[in-house]
Amino acid sequence: MIMDMGFSRNVAEKAVFMVQGAGVERAFEWIENNRSAPDFEEPLMIVGQDSGPKKESVFAGMTKEEKAAKIKEMQTMAREKRMKEEEANRIENERNRARMDKELAAAKRIADDQELVRAMELRKAEKQEQ
Repeated sequence: MIMDMGFSRNVAEKAVFMVQGAGVERAFEWIENNRSAPDFEEPLMIVGQDSGPKKESVFAGMTKEEKAAKIKEMQTMAREKRMKEEEANRIENERNRARMDKELAAAKRIADDQELVRAMELRKAEKQEQ
C-alpha cells in the first residue's frame, strides 16, 4: 500500500486514481513525477464515480523489511528513469542549441553578404556620379 510507504491518504488515493489502478509501481512513479505540483497534498475530488475493483497490494504479505526493500527498489527505479529522461532532454537541448547556432551563423553570413553587396553597389553608384 502506498500509505505504508509514508505518503498521506490524499496522495495515495490521487496516485492510484491518476494511474487508473495500474498498480503500486505506476502510482509510485506518478508520485515521484508530481511531488512538486502545488495541489500534490490536496484531496482528490471525484463527482459521480464509483470506486472500481480493488487490486491486491504489491506489499500484501510482506514483512516490514521486505516492504522497505521493495520501496527502496521502486525509488531507485524511479530515480533511474528520471535520470534517463533528464539525460535524453539534455541531449535534445544540446542538439537544438547546435542547430540554432548553425542557423544563426547562416543568417549572419547572408546578412553580411547582403551588406557587402549594398556597399559595393553604393561605391559603384558614387563612381558613376563623378
